[in-house]
Amino acid sequence: MNELSLNHGVIYLRGEVKFLTVTRLSQQLCELMQPNVHALDCSGVTQVDSSILALLLVALKRAKKTHVNFSLKELPEAVNKLVTLYDLEALVAATEPRPL
Repeated sequence: MNELSLNHGVIYLRGEVKFLTVTRLSQQLCELMQPNVHALDCSGVTQVDSSILALLLVALKRAKKTHVNFSLKELPEAVNKLVTLYDLEALVAATEPRPL
């Protein structure tokens, strides 16, 4: 099972993110992306394939449209490996919170 939930400006992603689920998750993500949303927390992700990158890019694009300072949090190691494989490190690094 997989799901997205919103709590205090953070969208929490849980479960598997795979080709068969990413379209539905993307639609749900777009519904949850509001101007007050500032992060996508992936700590509850259990399994992924490369389609998770599409989901992350949707989140980043929506945040950019609303001019929100947005971050990706708690990316699982498998996602970090995909980010490296697809040469997206700069894009993901740009979302990391900066020290005050």
